Amino acid sequence: DIGQPLVRRIPSRPGDNGSDVLGKVILSQALKDEPFDVGEGTEISPDDVHLLISQRHGVPLKMKRGMRVSEVLVVGDVDLHTGNVDYDGSVMIKGDVKNGMHVQATADVYVNGFVENARITAQGDVIIKQGIIGKANATKDPDGYTEEDACLVQGHNVIARYAQHAFIEAANKVEMGVQLLHCRVLGCQELHVGSEVKRKAKMVGGVANVGVAAYIGAFGSVAGTSTVLDFDLNARPIQEEISARQEELDKKLETINGLVDAILSLKKMKPSPELIEKMRKAKNTVDELRAQTDAVLKDIEKLHSNLEPVRDACRLTVYGKVYPNAELRFLDIKYVIKEERKPCQFGISQDRWCNL
Repeated sequence: DIGQPLVRRIPSRPGDNGSDVLGKVILSQALKDEPFDVGEGTEISPDDVHLLISQRHGVPLKMKRGMRVSEVLVVGDVDLHTGNVDYDGSVMIKGDVKNGMHVQATADVYVNGFVENARITAQGDVIIKQGIIGKANATKDPDGYTEEDACLVQGHNVIARYAQHAFIEAANKVEMGVQLLHCRVLGCQELHVGSEVKRKAKMVGGVANVGVAAYIGAFGSVAGTSTVLDFDLNARPIQEEISARQEELDKKLETINGLVDAILSLKKMKPSPELIEKMRKAKNTVDELRAQTDAVLKDIEKLHSNLEPVRDACRLTVYGKVYPNAELRFLDIKYVIKEERKPCQFGISQDRWCNL
């Protein structure tokens, strides 16, 4: 941590005077204090010239007469020898993240090898040079990512060569170089599997929840494996708000109808001052509720108008092929592809998925 003591220098002091064999006094001489090696990320304490302290969060690394503080934690494999990693900064893993291990970082996580049925959570990017490998069939349970032994990777951007049977979540982008097999992408604004020059990269099986766009080499498989792209990530909060406001509107209309029926019943009775006062109060309540329903209706209309650009922005670009039984969704607008297609682009027009 910032300000944490790193190295204390024991100051030299004169020893006791001695004497030679003839009894002549030999004066003790104080040695000079060794200067600190003040490494990057460290400083001499303002309160103690013999104490070297940290200037930033990081990992202390030894120098000859001091230390430096690296902002990146560097480890080999993350396994039972290292234990789980929870670090304030970036983490560089030279090897693999082994089965059952957890890595947490407030910045980026770089993995030079594989993530083998482990969990990585980063506030920055997660970049994995090789692949993400989870347990077979683990992602068939939509809520399975809450299980302690689930393979889960979360970050701002998640980039890897491939992933299979894993849960993946990114605030911005998920990018796989070769394949995304039977995974559940919990959410990302953009999904990339392959590129225009990597048309054989494929997404097969599983479900990906996307906000805006997906760019995929091959979508689905020759075997007709169920593969789903769901574009309701940004639309779902708006739709939930519409449903809540509609429920509120229905309750107000129900109350209005009840009051109107009561007023009609009162009109059939013999008038009296008390009866007239009840009718007046009921009518005032109805007028107030009708004004509130008008406001709620305007809110619902505005929410529907907010939903339109989200719907219109949805795009799937396929560089290679689309296979039967691949499915596109946006709220209640669904489309299951029936036949194999070559490079194409899908979007929503007039409340239906179509080939643009």
